[in-house]
Amino acid sequence: MVDLKGVQAFRYVSSQFEEIQSVIGKMLLGDFKTYIASEIDKDIDITRATILTQSPPKDVGDLETQLTSVIYGLLRQNSYTFLEVLEDAR
Repeated sequence: MVDLKGVQAFRYVSSQFEEIQSVIGKMLLGDFKTYIASEIDKDIDITRATILTQSPPKDVGDLETQLTSVIYGLLRQNSYTFLEVLEDAR
């Protein structure tokens, strides 16, 4: 077994993982806002963070699949701020 206590590179790994998780959450929320705004044709502060597809979904099934993926990603991060976005969109 290898002793890793003295390895300096691992000192900040936990804080780096938390920071990465935060950025991913922001990206997912930005995508969620984009999909909701396009679905209800309402202006929401849109900040598209990722490019899941280069063009808008052509089929309702594509949109549903992408939106489901984004929601699962947000839920997996225990981020429920997307519910506030839905409330604001009403």
